[in-house]
Amino acid sequence: MTWLCLSVGAPGYYIGAIMATILLYGVLIVYFVIQTQLLYPLTLAVYKWSTGNDPAFLASPTLSQYSSSYCAIALFISLVIICSKKDLSIFMKVGSIGVIFVFMLIFFIVYTGISAFGNTEFMIGSADELKNTDWSDSLRTLTLTNSNFSPLAGILGLGYFLHTCSLPIVRSAARPEKTDRDMFLGYLFVFISYIIIGSLGYIGFVGVDFSNYYINTIDTETAGQID
Repeated sequence: MTWLCLSVGAPGYYIGAIMATILLYGVLIVYFVIQTQLLYPLTLAVYKWSTGNDPAFLASPTLSQYSSSYCAIALFISLVIICSKKDLSIFMKVGSIGVIFVFMLIFFIVYTGISAFGNTEFMIGSADELKNTDWSDSLRTLTLTNSNFSPLAGILGLGYFLHTCSLPIVRSAARPEKTDRDMFLGYLFVFISYIIIGSLGYIGFVGVDFSNYYINTIDTETAGQID
């Protein structure tokens, strides 16, 4: 704090602190929205598996029926109760187990993308061609640009913030003289993993294995989208 004040002055220090707080607040919002979007279909799936009934999936939040609004309220109350505890070490230990599920998710995405090449034909086209796709056919149109950029921007903002977690690792490096090389390789591998997982995920989830999803969403708000 003293070094920062001497470098940029008190106004610069407070401006930097405010910007960091805004960034953290935005990341927390994005992370909360992602958790809600994952929790809602998960609860519907559990309900269907346990009862055999097929509940309605509502794309837009509403309080008139069970939707993502109720998941958001339940998640908010749960997080407030959890964060009210003084000792969060048990939750940190439980959270570390999540690495296993991350690898399982990565394996599933890679497997889905590779398997799509065996049963689906792909072509590069425009967004209009994608909208006119015959989802009962095996031909799929891949678009390189899309106006629905806001979800990706939110995820990129979250990823940008999480990259600051590498600072403690850099400070405790066993060989500080190799820090530049290690940082370069780390960010390079992260970039490669983003490209591979993002590309295979996009290719896999528009394959014929998910034709029923796209057929059922025709003439809806999410028609032709990976929601």
